[in-house]
Amino acid sequence: MLGVFFLVTGAWVMGRWIADGGLRLRIEGLSELSASRQAALWVAQGVVALTVVVAVVWAVRQCRRERRLTFDAALCLGYMSQFWLDPLIGFRHRTWLYDAAMVHTSSWGPYIPGWTSPHQDQQVEPLFFGWSGYFSGVAWIFLIGIVMKRIIRRLWPRLRGARFALTVLGVAVLIDLPIELFYIYSGAFSISGGWPPLTLFSGHWYQLPLNYVAFIGIFWAGLPYLVRHYHIENGPDTTILRGIQRVPEHRRTLVQTLAVIGFLNLCVVAFCLCFWLSGLAGGEAPAGSLPYPFR
Repeated sequence: MLGVFFLVTGAWVMGRWIADGGLRLRIEGLSELSASRQAALWVAQGVVALTVVVAVVWAVRQCRRERRLTFDAALCLGYMSQFWLDPLIGFRHRTWLYDAAMVHTSSWGPYIPGWTSPHQDQQVEPLFFGWSGYFSGVAWIFLIGIVMKRIIRRLWPRLRGARFALTVLGVAVLIDLPIELFYIYSGAFSISGGWPPLTLFSGHWYQLPLNYVAFIGIFWAGLPYLVRHYHIENGPDTTILRGIQRVPEHRRTLVQTLAVIGFLNLCVVAFCLCFWLSGLAGGEAPAGSLPYPFR
């Protein structure tokens, strides 16, 4: 089962990294930034932290109310389990740079089999982006739900099937665009590669490849939303949980959770693969134009 594979592999990668002393929090270069840029970084990290806290409280309350591990709680665990895959976005070449002025650790990328990104000793993983930032993906699902329920369904109440799915993916991409712009302008990260015809502000440190926005919207939010939607509308025996009714009742919660974990981790792999392949056509952002200690 994919869920078991990703959990075991992630534990193996992170265990080796921790054993070699990788779990050390640090901040580098923050004092060299202006007060406004320092504030922007702390606000960005605070937004992620607040989102995580709200998601955890909501999931715990839901589980306590229903006296079981709910599907939404399984989604939370699935998003939480994704973090170890973060270095895959730079699997072969660096298209993503994090700001070392944020709270961070060293990257565990070198402990992932086959990972050959350049400048391995300089890469970092921010606590509120590369780590807990993945957990905040739950919020994207509920933002999509709000737009679909309060706007799209009111305008097109008979929207069904493939058109519904394509609309969801489009909404996911549109929601992600301003969020990515906010985090980029805050100085949290810089995307160093992008195909100019599909990149906003191409050539600047704050450039935003639209193919990245499309991939993150589809794989990280859109597809998980569709799985949750069909689970609610059609019952548990749908999409990734098809056939779960044949599983003994006392094992269904475990099987459901592992299926969700496997699916969400696979979504990250698909996103990284698509972004990596599309990055082959892009170039590097000018090194001299980086105002933050990006690594």
